[in-house]
Amino acid sequence: MLKKILIGLVAILVIALIATKFMTKEFGYEDSVQIDATPEQVWQHTSSLRGMGEWSPWMAKDENIEQTWEGEDGAIGSKNCWTSEVETVGVGCQSITESEANKHLGTSLKFEKPNDGLGNAYVDLEESDGGTKVTWGFTSEMPWPMNLMIPMMNMKEAMGADWTNGLNKLKELSEASAKADLETAAAAAQAALEAEAAALEESTTEEEE
Repeated sequence: MLKKILIGLVAILVIALIATKFMTKEFGYEDSVQIDATPEQVWQHTSSLRGMGEWSPWMAKDENIEQTWEGEDGAIGSKNCWTSEVETVGVGCQSITESEANKHLGTSLKFEKPNDGLGNAYVDLEESDGGTKVTWGFTSEMPWPMNLMIPMMNMKEAMGADWTNGLNKLKELSEASAKADLETAAAAAQAALEAEAAALEESTTEEEE
């Protein structure tokens, strides 16, 4: 009886391993947020690795994180590496691989701790409802036979909270930029009106004389 059970378990294991050969190795996660700002204003915070660091949910977890920078910030090939004692932040690097102004930024990721891994991340901007829809996501691959775990992974549960925190911070920064731009434009318009009024008053005074 025991022998039959063992044979059955081995058969199930073999079938499962064979099945993983035909299963996808890719997995990922993405989420979106609507921001009351133009794509140009949002791009200020998504066009470079330093800009992305301002709203990264992981950078916010460790005030003592160590970082290095390579290349011109925002240019393809620029690179940011980090080292943190906080387990959920760990050790890794991110490099810009794609950039289309006001629309798309793509990066490659290499993690060393807490686990080795490679991946790709992206931020897409799209005009929407008078503002900007931002979609932030990542993709990666799980090697055979570990890809058997992919159908059982709950990415929203694992990543959702961090993604929400990051996107909400980006929304806050971008809408602050939009407000500052509006205030600057209003101040410039007011200054122009005052200058025009002063010039008109001076002209009127000269005519009266």
